[in-house]
Amino acid sequence: DVNMAIFYEANPAYALPDPASVADKIRAIPFKLSFASFLDETATLCDLVLPTPLGLEKLDDIESPQGCGKVFYALARPLAEAPGQCRHGADVILELAAALDMGLPASYEAVLRKKAQDMSLSWISLSRGQSFERPAQELDAANFALTTVEKLLFSSVRVSRSASATGRLAALAPLCCH
Repeated sequence: DVNMAIFYEANPAYALPDPASVADKIRAIPFKLSFASFLDETATLCDLVLPTPLGLEKLDDIESPQGCGKVFYALARPLAEAPGQCRHGADVILELAAALDMGLPASYEAVLRKKAQDMSLSWISLSRGQSFERPAQELDAANFALTTVEKLLFSSVRVSRSASATGRLAALAPLCCH
């Protein structure tokens, strides 16, 4: 049984086949949280909706999909300030991770900086609009595919196998999936 679900900028009650059945499954979950920019079909079914900035209101990264012939990476920088108390969902998740003493970075910007560092890219250059592009065969595809966030999560699992660490990870794991 699923006791909690977190939807991160996703609308399965609209996008998946048989929306009525999906909505029924979502309704059956005792606690539902949605990070959403709009009050969409899924968000209306949730117990708590946390507003997220639109794409032009937040710092994010852009990368080519796995398996492309070229690897592309760049930053999408905010062009406008997010209204009210909108916050990037990743920042909220990382705050929860900090409260659970997971040892993850304090902000999504810190994650993106670490990711740039892991790829030997200049944060300053990326911040100024430069992009990274190379033919895929020039890179270690297996290492490039493992994102910084995944590396950080996996390393936090290896740090401690105690029951409390497992409990902390179990509490955070649903937050990391979208």
